Amino acid sequence: MMTLETHYRRLLRWYPASWRAVHGDVLIGTLMDAAEAEGRTRPSGAEARSMMLHGIGERFTVRAALLAAVGALPFSFAGILVTLVGLDTIAQFGGGWVPLALNLLVAAPLATIAALALPRHAGLLRPDRVLAVLLLAVTAWACAFLAAWSWSVGFDEADAGLLRTPFSLAFGPLFVAGWAIGGLAFALAVLELGRSLPRGIRWAPPLVSAVIAPPVIGLAAYPRTPAFSQAPGSW
Repeated sequence: MMTLETHYRRLLRWYPASWRAVHGDVLIGTLMDAAEAEGRTRPSGAEARSMMLHGIGERFTVRAALLAAVGALPFSFAGILVTLVGLDTIAQFGGGWVPLALNLLVAAPLATIAALALPRHAGLLRPDRVLAVLLLAVTAWACAFLAAWSWSVGFDEADAGLLRTPFSLAFGPLFVAGWAIGGLAFALAVLELGRSLPRGIRWAPPLVSAVIAPPVIGLAAYPRTPAFSQAPGSW
């Protein structure tokens, strides 16, 4: 049977080893004192969630930023290379979506991790908030991928004189969803970065970034290559 300390030690694994070595014993002692005072033999649900969120957030370090940035480069390059030299071939086998997936589902989320890790390491983003921003951003990238793929399918259907399928008709909702979720991610990040600003102007930068940043970043992440949508068989 696990002791109260063992339960907390297991939750402490969410934190990086370097953080545990410096702060782990103090945190465990504080949590155990509170639990014993309340007569609990296990961590509360709120404690477990808090330790998970903060532990993951503490892993957003300079090293994580460098690894994510370096990891994004080959996937981005591969997406461009496939579009330039192999799109027609893979499109014949229904793989015309691959360059978009490499850029929007792999390279872009990795670049997002790199972009968030630096302000998190500097203390500008709190650990629990950075994870929320990342989850929203990854969801927005997934919507962007589906929207781009949907638009491509609709282009091919129109070019072939076919009836529109439900997936191609979903371009509008997918585009709006990606913009809205991406805007929420930007708003949350900018609001967190500007939490020291006066209350009267604190909301202006998040609102502006929520409207402008998602389409700009999305277009920048789209492969700067011959139009994916014009490849035959991109569905």
